[in-house]
Amino acid sequence: MTEPRVLFIETGKPRNLVRDTLFPPEIDGLNSLPWVVHAEHLNSFPARSVRSHVHFIATGGVGMCKFQLGALRDFYDILREFDSVLEYNPQVHPLPGFGSDGGFRLLTRSFADRDLVIRTNEYTIPRKLDSKLWAIPGRMPAFIR
Repeated sequence: MTEPRVLFIETGKPRNLVRDTLFPPEIDGLNSLPWVVHAEHLNSFPARSVRSHVHFIATGGVGMCKFQLGALRDFYDILREFDSVLEYNPQVHPLPGFGSDGGFRLLTRSFADRDLVIRTNEYTIPRKLDSKLWAIPGRMPAFIR
């Protein structure tokens, strides 16, 4: 039997994800993207960033290497600097310096986006999107460049 995953919320106290079900059951460490993503987009910077975001929210960064934490911090900085959210659409052309494989784009944050990392659309896997899971965390990843 595998050990239950643990979530470190802002209080720093662990929560058992099996018992407290913060994450929808469809989200796990292997498939943590909220979209059905084409194979050519799976290893792009935006897709890796969203997977790292879920890992960071679930573990507080425990088990993540410095490179992952640094890349995640860069992702959050991009979202804040451009006041934007990430959207997946397989029809989106590559964006130099961000989504060189295409499929992802940054959209200007609207009031409805609140502090979320992603914006939902027709490619989002239908499920309740918990704002705790998809919000930019209050505590940023710590890393050494």
